[in-house]
This record gives sequence, structure tokens and C-alpha cells, in this order.
Amino acid sequence: VAGRFGSIAEYQYNLGLAYYGTRRYENAIAAFGKAIALDPKMDVAYFFTGNAWAGSGDPDKAVAFYRKAIEINPKSAGYYLALGKVLGLIGPERDPESAKWLRKGLALKPGDAASEFALALACERLNDLPCARPLLEDVVKRYPNELSPRIVLARIYAKMHEPEKARTEREAVKRLQEAQRRSNSERPSFSDSELHPPR
Repeated sequence: VAGRFGSIAEYQYNLGLAYYGTRRYENAIAAFGKAIALDPKMDVAYFFTGNAWAGSGDPDKAVAFYRKAIEINPKSAGYYLALGKVLGLIGPERDPESAKWLRKGLALKPGDAASEFALALACERLNDLPCARPLLEDVVKRYPNELSPRIVLARIYAKMHEPEKARTEREAVKRLQEAQRRSNSERPSFSDSELHPPR
């Protein structure tokens, strides 16, 4: 199959996705590289190359590929989200740039919960609590059963000297954690002998 389709960019891209999906990042990067060589305007190949570099623990290399994906297709909000998040992983010196790219992504896709949450985290790292608070409040309002935004919102309220609101969020977190524990304990547990039919 590779001999017949190996010179088709989409084949290499799909091969890269298969490797990426199984966390074989080195192989994914190679396949995406072939797709890019065959079709230098394939923005998704640059994007997933960035994802593969980030997944393999090299966020610095991911940055260049996300930037190239944005250069080719500046209307994809997900590219800005990925770039902003990976810049935030590199270190505090990149937090202002992280926030800038996340804001651009949100401008393209207003109300995107993942972008709002990522920007809130960047704002918190920059100690811009008035930026973080409304973003987190919006995410929590729309996704009240998600733990991470509530945990961060409780922290923001505490830093902003609003102990009652912080306490309310911490209590909500405890309730959600207890509900998750109950849900996990109610799942049936099968012994090894039950999983295999008798002989």
C-alpha cells in the first residue's frame, strides 16, 4: 500500500494520524513531514506535527509548527489554542505571548470553553486575576460538573479576597469528587473468572 500511495500527501497525513493516535510520535512526525513535503500548504499536517512534538515532550519544536499552521490558515481557532497552551508549558517568560495567542483564538471562536479555560490559566500565571475570573465563571456556568475550572475558580476567588465565593467553589468541588467516587464504586466489578467462559 505504501508503495502505491506513499507519494500522496493525504496518505502520509492519515498514516501520521494513525501513528499519533497510538502515541508513536516519532513515526507520526516523519509521516507528517512527508505529507508537508508533498503538500507544503497542508496546515493540518503542520498542526499535528506540533501536537506530536508537544506529546513527545518538546514544546519548543511544537511552537514552530503551530505558527506555520496559523500562517497557512489564520482562521482556525484551534491552532491558536494549541500555540497558546504550548507556550504556557515552556515557562513563565512565555506567558504574555501565550495569553496573546489565546485571546486571538477566542476572538475567532468566542465562548470556546477550552480557550477560555486556557486563557484563564495564562491570566492567573500573569497575576491578572480580573482577566481570569470572568472566563472561569463562564466555563463553570456552562459546565458545572467539570472539576478543573471549579478548582481554579476557587483559587482565584481566594486570591481576590472573596472567601465566601472560594468556600462555595471548594464545597462544589468536594461534592463533585464524592459523586465521582460513588459512581466509580457503583460500577460492577468482574473477577477474572467471570470474564472468561467456562471450558
